[in-house]
Amino acid sequence: MVGRTSMLLLLGVGCLPRPAPAPPAQTEVAQIERQAAQFLSAHVASAWEQWIGRPPRPRDLPETETLFSPATIDVLRRAMRAEPDPEARRALHHLHALLVSEYLRRQTATLDRARFDLMRTPLPEPGLTLLSLRQALAQEAMPERRQQLVNAAQQQLEQLFRVNQERQAELDRVAARLGYTTRLQLWSELRQYDVRGTQTLAETVLDETDAVYELLLQELSLTETGRPAGRLTLADLPRLIAGSRYAEAFPGTRLLDVTEQTLTGLGLASETWPAHLDALPTLDKNPRAACFPVRIPDDIRLSVKPTGGPRDYAEFLHEVGHALHFAHTRTAAPALAALGDASTSEALAFVFEGLLDDPRWLHQRLAFPVATLPSYNRWRALQRLMMVRRQAALVLDGVRQAQNLNLPSELQRAYGLKLPTTALLLATLEEEPFLEAADYLRGYVLAATLLVELRKTSGPCWWSSPASLTLLQQHWQHGLALSAEEQQTLMGAHPLDPTALARELAAQLVFAPSSSEAPTCESVAR
Repeated sequence: MVGRTSMLLLLGVGCLPRPAPAPPAQTEVAQIERQAAQFLSAHVASAWEQWIGRPPRPRDLPETETLFSPATIDVLRRAMRAEPDPEARRALHHLHALLVSEYLRRQTATLDRARFDLMRTPLPEPGLTLLSLRQALAQEAMPERRQQLVNAAQQQLEQLFRVNQERQAELDRVAARLGYTTRLQLWSELRQYDVRGTQTLAETVLDETDAVYELLLQELSLTETGRPAGRLTLADLPRLIAGSRYAEAFPGTRLLDVTEQTLTGLGLASETWPAHLDALPTLDKNPRAACFPVRIPDDIRLSVKPTGGPRDYAEFLHEVGHALHFAHTRTAAPALAALGDASTSEALAFVFEGLLDDPRWLHQRLAFPVATLPSYNRWRALQRLMMVRRQAALVLDGVRQAQNLNLPSELQRAYGLKLPTTALLLATLEEEPFLEAADYLRGYVLAATLLVELRKTSGPCWWSSPASLTLLQQHWQHGLALSAEEQQTLMGAHPLDPTALARELAAQLVFAPSSSEAPTCESVAR
C-alpha cells in the first residue's frame, strides 16, 4: 500500500512544470550559421549572373532541405532563449527570420511559379505581358490607349489576384504550423520590428501630405497625362510619374560619369570604388539597376544598363547607395551585415536617390536647365509623394486585412482617385506577402532625417564634402545590425517622425530661381 505522502507525490507529478528544452550545442548553431552564410552568398551570386544575362554556374550548396526546416528553426529559437549576450542574440534573431521566410517561400513555391508564369504570359495586345504593362503605360501618351492596354490585361489581372489570395492563405497555414498565430506576429518577426508602430507612421504620413499631394495632382495631371485630375484612372499613374518631359536632361551616356564625380566629391576616388560594376549593354541583361551583396563587405556587385531619363538615374543612384552601405559594413557577425531591419539600407539608398531632388546637384553635375528647375521640382515632389503615400497605403491595407477589418483600400486615398473595386486589380502586380512596404516607408522617413544631419554637418552641398563621408560611414559600418530607430538615435533624433520628410518636400515646392540664377551652395538653402 502506498503511503499518503507517496500518493500525493505521485498525483502531483503531472502538475509539475516540464523542464525547458536544453539549449543546442554551440557547434550545431555554428554549423547553421556557416550553411546560411554559404547559401546567401551562392544565392546572391546566382541572382547576379541571371540579372546580367549569364547562365548560372553550378555551385556547392549546403543541404538546404535540412537548413530551411521546422527542426532547424526550433534549434535557433532555443539558442536565442539561451544566449546571454544581446548582440549574439540579435544575430541569431536575424538568422532565425531568414530561415522562417525561406521556409515559407519554399512551401508556396508552386503558387509563386504560377504567379511568375502569369506575369510573363502574352496578353492579347502584341508584345505585352503583365511584367511589361507598367512600362507600356508610362510610355503611352494617349489616355484612351492606356485604358485599352489595361482592359486587355483584365482577365490575367483577375487570375493573378486569385493566385495571390491562394498564396497568402497557404502562407497563413504554414506560418500557423510554425507557431505564428497572426500575420502581424509573423511580419514583425520577418521585418525585425513591430509592424503595428508602422501603422501609426503610415496614418501620419497620409494625414500630413494629403493637402500638398492634392494640390500637385490638380496642377500637374493634365500636363503629364493629358487628363485632368478628376478623370484620372490607375492606368494613367505610370505616365504621371514617368517624367518623359525631362528625359533629355538625364542622358544615359552621362550616368556613370556623373556618379563618379559625385563619389569623388565625397572622397571616394574611382580607384577605391568598393564594388564591381557591370555596365555592359548586353542583349539579355535586365535593364534595371541592381545591387548584389554576394559577400559583405568584400564582394559587392552592381549592374546597370544606362538608357537615360530620371527613372534610370534614380534607380542607379539608389543601388549605389546600397552598394556603399554594404561595402563599408564592418560588423563581425555575417547575420548582422546582411540580415535585419531592411529599412536602414533603404534609407541609405534613398539618400543617394534624393540627389535628383537637389537643384544644386542637378545644375552642377548635369547642367540641368535653370529655367526648367521649378517645374521639374514640382513634378519630382509629386512623384515622391505618390511613392511614399503608396507605401503607407499598402501598410495600412495589409495590417487591416491581417486583423480581418473589411475596410476600403487606402490606395484610393493615397492616389487621390475614386476607383471601382475592379480597378484596384492593378495593385496586384506588386503584391507583397510579407509587408515589405513597411521597410520602404520607414526608409523614406529615416532618409529625410539623415539628409538634415548631412546638411548640418557639411552644408547644402553635402555631396561634395568629405565630411559627409565620415558621417555616412558611422551609419554604413553597422550593416543591418541596427534598426531604423537605433539609427535615428545615432543622430540624437526622436523615434521615426515624418516631419523632416514633409519639410524636404515643402522646400522643393518653394524653390523658384529666376531664369538667369544658377543654384549654388550659397544661393540656395534648405
